[in-house]
Amino acid sequence: MIATTGRMHDHWAKCKKRPRAIGQLDAGFQPSRKSAKTWTVQSSSTHSSTGNGGNMVGELVEPLNPLPFFTSDRQHFDSLKKDKLEKLHQLFTHGVHHTAMPYSAFEHSAWKDFFQVLHGYFQLPSSTAISGEPHAIHNLCMDLIKNFPGVKHVLKQIVFMVKTLKSSHFLLQLFDKLCLEKFKKTYVFILFTKTRRGTVFFTAQHASMVKATCATLPGEIMHAELDIDICDELKALVTDPAYWKGVIAMEMLFMTISSCLTYLEGDKTTFSAVYACFVAIKYHIKMLNRAVMDAFNLGDNDIK
Repeated sequence: MIATTGRMHDHWAKCKKRPRAIGQLDAGFQPSRKSAKTWTVQSSSTHSSTGNGGNMVGELVEPLNPLPFFTSDRQHFDSLKKDKLEKLHQLFTHGVHHTAMPYSAFEHSAWKDFFQVLHGYFQLPSSTAISGEPHAIHNLCMDLIKNFPGVKHVLKQIVFMVKTLKSSHFLLQLFDKLCLEKFKKTYVFILFTKTRRGTVFFTAQHASMVKATCATLPGEIMHAELDIDICDELKALVTDPAYWKGVIAMEMLFMTISSCLTYLEGDKTTFSAVYACFVAIKYHIKMLNRAVMDAFNLGDNDIK
């Protein structure tokens, strides 16, 4: 028990992370101040030199190298409380927004070095933390899919077509062959996912680009007498003009929204562009083509 107590005492004396009050500083530390400010310490009667109740007056001068004392070796003196750090982040974000700084301006290593020396415990907020606009626009896309049944129905049809074509090796081979004949190159389908921003637009765009190939798949299989199984649902879907009108309408609906989302994700985008992008999206929705609204069975009251 005595040995354990002794080890704990030695560890406590040597530990640099323990909190230390002014009276618990290392024995080798000698405070001083060149500005000749006075300080008063309590002294025992045997060391009193003034005779005025045991107080002696001396000079307090800064140490020659105060940086280790106030930063790395004394972390508790230089740390930032959570509420103060949040306040600094709010002020920083406010300044970046109002001065229209690019997203990546303060992510440069030169600025990081500056703030590290200024205050070692201050961490710059990331561009994601101070800018939630791309995420907000992605949520807008999800809301359009969720709240408008016509949009959701067309998206389900596109996803069904893509998954069915990709599930059959022979169908995919025939699709690539027809693309080479018609476009002199092959195309890759993009499957919509909820977690990847902008995929709703690119899913519709790529489906629209291969309309001519997909629509001729059933006829090619029948006339060439190929032993390829194509389900009746896919055959009816790719030969339905209403379906392709919905695909084109989907592309037109999400084109401007996806463009704004992609632009705001750029490293050189300024915060002053955020308002302009939201205005552009609002205007785009308000001025939707009548053909787009008819494809999704939308009325004027639906887009107010």
